[in-house]
Amino acid sequence: RLFASFRSVTNFEANFQEEKKLTLLVRPLRSEGTLYFDREHGLVRQTTTPASREQKLRLTEASLTLWNGTVTEEVKLEQSKDLSALALSFPRILRGDHVGLGKTFSIKMQGSDASWWALTLGPKDDSLKRMLSHITVIGQGALVHSVGVYEANGDRTSTTFTDVRKNTTKTAAETEALFRLP
Repeated sequence: RLFASFRSVTNFEANFQEEKKLTLLVRPLRSEGTLYFDREHGLVRQTTTPASREQKLRLTEASLTLWNGTVTEEVKLEQSKDLSALALSFPRILRGDHVGLGKTFSIKMQGSDASWWALTLGPKDDSLKRMLSHITVIGQGALVHSVGVYEANGDRTSTTFTDVRKNTTKTAAETEALFRLP
């Protein structure tokens, strides 16, 4: 039922705060920005803080494109099965694509889809297991509140969403502007 409730989400937008804890660094890296998901166009994530690391990432079913403030780089997801699985995991949750997600991850759910719930995604493929321990997604109803990515080497990234909105009205021009890279 949880994945069925996500199938009714046409778009999702939120502010995010992210903390990356890397084994090689004493202090975690922190960033903030906005995230926008549109069922037809994909996902856009714009990092605004710190200003020195301003970037915009656009993810579609076919590619991941990153603008780092000066240069734009695109990676076709067909080039890496592991990158594709990792990059598309969150959009697949937001689309309610249990089948697509289940091809790459074992899925465990705790809680109730009507109340608070937690999904734990464990990689099935050995090559992905060498990179990734698991992903944890926590939410309530058809809203995601946090995502944790736990890498095989001990690094972890925790992303918390605030001011979460779903199924907002956007014109075609507004949506196009969101997905346009500088």
